[in-house]
Amino acid sequence: MFNPIVLATLFFYFIGTLFQASVFVCPSKCLKSFALSFGLIAICFHAVLLHIWIDMDAGQNLNWLNLFSTATWLVALFLFVISIKKSIELLILIIFPLNILSIILVELFPMKTMINTLANPNNLFHILLAIFTFCVLFFAGLCSILLSMQAHCIRNKKFTNLISKLPAIESMEILLFQIILLGFILLSCVLVSSFYFYDHIIFSQHLLLKSIITICSWLVFATLLLGKFLKGWCIRNIIIGTYLGVILLICAVMFKN
Repeated sequence: MFNPIVLATLFFYFIGTLFQASVFVCPSKCLKSFALSFGLIAICFHAVLLHIWIDMDAGQNLNWLNLFSTATWLVALFLFVISIKKSIELLILIIFPLNILSIILVELFPMKTMINTLANPNNLFHILLAIFTFCVLFFAGLCSILLSMQAHCIRNKKFTNLISKLPAIESMEILLFQIILLGFILLSCVLVSSFYFYDHIIFSQHLLLKSIITICSWLVFATLLLGKFLKGWCIRNIIIGTYLGVILLICAVMFKN
């Protein structure tokens, strides 16, 4: 049986998703405001849950489900902050269900992977930096989905209700590159910290593939940024490059040690 905080979090995420979906039926600024407001409440409750799940007397329970839920929470937080200035609330329909899924998985499949981060602050710094980096670049992947939808509709001259709810395609492209640039800088820091703190194991047999995939992702984003700033790559190349970089990063994260 789920505890009251879990139920409240699931409820507010669900209601936020419902309000955002209702915008397609009855376009209204009030509905968007309700979606974000309920989402903010859910994000606050979710933060409490993460504290309960992770922070324990013996250390920090950093199993992969807790990390997954932390990542979805951060992505939802990014969405709320960016939505204050950019109309990208449409991503609620993707992000909030992911939050719901992550919470249910943690509750249904309790695990323990204890790490005493206070005894080894290097681990804490590297883990937090890696999670934050993944969330930023994953969010870039979600924004690239919106950009590809916009580009497809404009190319085929289908100016649907969906397109009217998004910022101008030029604004979306600028936003995407701002996020990618931030993510690239953070990913560079992750690689530097990996070589600095874990130089003796980063290319060991059990981490070799993970390290190579992460470096490949870094190279993809580096190429993407250079292609945009030096050669003015078109939107299609930008979208494909973003997808490839994010997919490689997801593969690196999911690869079992």
